[in-house]
Amino acid sequence: MRWIFMVVAVVLLNSAYALDGERYEEMVEFIESRLENSEESTAFIEAVEEYIDTRDETLLAMIELVKRDDEGPYLSAWQSLVSQLASIPELADVDDDLTSDEALDLYEGFMDEEQEWVSALSTLGSAAYRDQLVQLRIRLSDMTVELDDNWNTLLNADGQLDEREMRVMADIYGILADLARNSDGRRQTVRNSIQVVTDLLTRVDVVSGMVPGEVASAINQALGVIAETTKQYNDYMTAVETMRPQVRELAGQELGLLIDFNETRADTQEFVDNNGYDVMKALYDEAEEELEDFGGVGTSGQREDAEVFVSLLIDALEDRLAAGGDIFNAFVAKHNLKFFGPVSPDISEFLIETKTWLAETDRVSGLDLERVLATWRSDSNSFFGVSLTADGITDYEREFIAEQLRRDLVALQAAIDKAGQAFSTQNLALIRDRRDIDEAIE
Repeated sequence: MRWIFMVVAVVLLNSAYALDGERYEEMVEFIESRLENSEESTAFIEAVEEYIDTRDETLLAMIELVKRDDEGPYLSAWQSLVSQLASIPELADVDDDLTSDEALDLYEGFMDEEQEWVSALSTLGSAAYRDQLVQLRIRLSDMTVELDDNWNTLLNADGQLDEREMRVMADIYGILADLARNSDGRRQTVRNSIQVVTDLLTRVDVVSGMVPGEVASAINQALGVIAETTKQYNDYMTAVETMRPQVRELAGQELGLLIDFNETRADTQEFVDNNGYDVMKALYDEAEEELEDFGGVGTSGQREDAEVFVSLLIDALEDRLAAGGDIFNAFVAKHNLKFFGPVSPDISEFLIETKTWLAETDRVSGLDLERVLATWRSDSNSFFGVSLTADGITDYEREFIAEQLRRDLVALQAAIDKAGQAFSTQNLALIRDRRDIDEAIE
């Protein structure tokens, strides 16, 4: 309790306000109008003055509690002051100096009125409202820092994932760019190897059971080229498919981050609902209504003193509300459209980086792999652009070439067709499919 009396001392030494004193004037007026004995009247008035001074000191100390801006809490101290107010000696035992029935009746009336007034005052929750307003402000301030930390953690983790995703995509692009760059050369190599065979057959004859060595050698070389080319196209697909799970895994991790982001948003919205300015304003309104009701209690003098007391308390609570409002506005400025309310396009783009991924997709689409691979075509009379109807080649020799090369060429054709399908614009887009991530932010 020592600090309470220190507050009272400060108030008395340097007070910017004081209670109205109307209750004192009211009591003195009654005493002077109803008591004829001057000594009895003087003692009564002195006791009333001492009582009102002590009462006002306590009331001013209660106001000082509500004016305090630190964490507190001060409800217990407020309740102690209320108890102190209720236990102020009844007019300093002036009843010993009162001898007339008129004085004693007046004394009893004063005491009943004061007890009723103090009893009404004891129900006020101004300190509790002050504590709640300050605590809401502190929670908002703490939540601002916590959300800043969460945002920085999210950005750091998301940035690391983006870097890893982009590295994988760069590797995939490198494979596809190599395919686009070298595909025509590989096609020409296969054509040249087949062309060597057809050119030889224009100069030598192949009959059943008799294949010239140079023809057999050229065919073997062509088969080797075809087999190697088939392997290369299969390797392209294998290399890309090996990396696709890495992209999916990283995208899954990114989805996990966005789930955490959504959970934080939900928690933040709930926090704002329970701790935001609307909650503060509702508390202030309750406190103000309660104080205004108290202002109508008691005698005319008590009501006028209460008017000053209530006004000072409302001013103090308004200051607490304003301080909380400033923190809430700062909180909104930092986190609205990010952690609560709709997500702004800037925040969404910052997390999902749709533009970055569309640019990456456009870059891969620019390789035009569908067109590149579509140049590998054959028909019944042509093996990858090599005509088997050249002059000097017999029907038997054409059939001979077909029998020697068909199986391997079919395997190569299948590999090319499979690559063409796998690396179509549609399928390449699926590698970077961001729809799940685009839709993940709630």
